[in-house]
Order: sequence, then structure tokens, then C-alpha cells
Amino acid sequence: MNRQQITTLRELLDLAHRWMPVLKAKGYDGAYHCQAAHPGKFTSSIRAFIKGYLKGEETYPNEGILMGTYLQWQGEGHPHTTAYLKLEPNEKGNWRLAHMELCHQDRFGWTIKERRLSPGDIRDIPSRKLAISMVNPMEQQKSRRYGI
Repeated sequence: MNRQQITTLRELLDLAHRWMPVLKAKGYDGAYHCQAAHPGKFTSSIRAFIKGYLKGEETYPNEGILMGTYLQWQGEGHPHTTAYLKLEPNEKGNWRLAHMELCHQDRFGWTIKERRLSPGDIRDIPSRKLAISMVNPMEQQKSRRYGI
């Protein structure tokens, strides 16, 4: 472990603290998984990943970090919608949002519809409701009037 890696991980934690209010305002305030492990809120999940790396349980994220969260969950045996945020480091050690994937799956885990977005910044991601309606066909069909 060298100084460059530690600086990059510190920058990742600072980024998580800066992004958390933006994510909360857009409705992404649920639990996350960092690298398909370390469940918790956005900052605590990243913090747990960094602790795992310092203990030697995780490898250094050269290719980036994948953060996943459920946007819509009704329990086992029901369709669900997930969002994945791919964070990548650049050569200076700063982190950026590489892309966002939205995925709607049926109760068996088969993908019904997915969409990949390339926002320039965290402020450019869609709100939670809009993200769900992008991939969930049932959310698009709902009308305000009953029976239509």
C-alpha cells in the first residue's frame, strides 16, 4: 500500500460525504452495497469497503467501485428495480461518476428492462421516481384517472 493509494481512498471518502446530500435530495437514501458487499448507507458502505481494504480483505479498486441500491423493493417473489453507480478514479486520484445503470427485474431475477445513463456529474442523475419510470413499464402506464 503506497501513499498514492491512501490519498485516492481519502478522496473517495471525501467524495462520499459531498455526494450524500445530493443523493438524499434525489431520493436515493436507501441502503447501498459497495462491490456487492458492505451494506449500509452510502458513506458507511464506502467506509466499510476502505476498512476492508486496509485489513487486506479487499483489493485496491483500480477499475473503480460499483455501488448498488434498490430503488423499488416489495419483498421476495416480487419484481424489483435497482440502480448501480460506477465510480472510477482518474490519474490524479480524483473520483468521478463513470455511468449509472438502471435495471428492472422480475421475481426470478430475469432482467425485464435496463438502461445505462452517462451523467457528467452526480447532480445530473435522475430523481428516484424518474429513474423507476425509465425502466419499469408498470410505472409508465399509471394514470391519475381510475380505469384509464
